[in-house]
Amino acid sequence: MGGEAAGRALDWARQAFPEIQQVVSAGFCGALVDSLHIGDLVYPNCRWRLYTVEEPCLTLAERRRIHAATGAHAVDMETAALLERGLPCEYLRVVSDDLTHPLPEELSTITYGEKLHIGRFLKAVWRRPRLLIELIQLARNTRYAAERLADALEQRWVSSWPRLPPQEME
Repeated sequence: MGGEAAGRALDWARQAFPEIQQVVSAGFCGALVDSLHIGDLVYPNCRWRLYTVEEPCLTLAERRRIHAATGAHAVDMETAALLERGLPCEYLRVVSDDLTHPLPEELSTITYGEKLHIGRFLKAVWRRPRLLIELIQLARNTRYAAERLADALEQRWVSSWPRLPPQEME
């Protein structure tokens, strides 16, 4: 997660597979406007503009400020870092958190990287029990968004990839 990690992954892939001519980056994004909802797709040439940030946007005020300053409709943490690498890159993002269901503000204190800090998590839930319900809802929303993303990837790219006959796949 994040631009630095995405950039490292792309750098590794380019070294390991120098013949790479284009990258497809797929992942999640957060909505910055009321008209984008969980499961909506954001990709090049769609009507939604995407803006990349370094840290998750955890408050509605922050999301509204970014929208007002940039005109973007959605925010992610990877796309700009990949585009800056100079390799043609198409992206596909799906909204996993919208303005109705934003990320819980405690997320930055209960996680480190992509891992959960159990002690901080338990303290945060003790202080605000509703956080547990919000995290369960976030998990459901993310699962739904991931299903939409997988379907879109299949339709847009994977279905057009050449298929090897079964005996050549070994």
